[in-house]
Amino acid sequence: MKNKLGGYGLEGHAGKGNAMRRVSVLVILLAGIAMVTPGEGRAQNLMEALALAYTNNPTLQAQRARLRSVDEGVPQALSGWRPDVRFTS
Repeated sequence: MKNKLGGYGLEGHAGKGNAMRRVSVLVILLAGIAMVTPGEGRAQNLMEALALAYTNNPTLQAQRARLRSVDEGVPQALSGWRPDVRFTS
């Protein structure tokens, strides 16, 4: 049966455009939800994301190694200021 617009469908040509628009909006929304939904490899919350970045960041790892090497030198530098105790027999 023909509709008001002269087409053979439920909505005619104008309805096809609206239907295509609805489908494209639905596809975009589903793609957005898929991007936002956390996967297995993603952090669940902000604290986990920060912890993951903190442990895997190569810049932070290099600075931690540098700090450890500096920390090892502190007792040696302070050793000249400590009292010197000697026992003789």
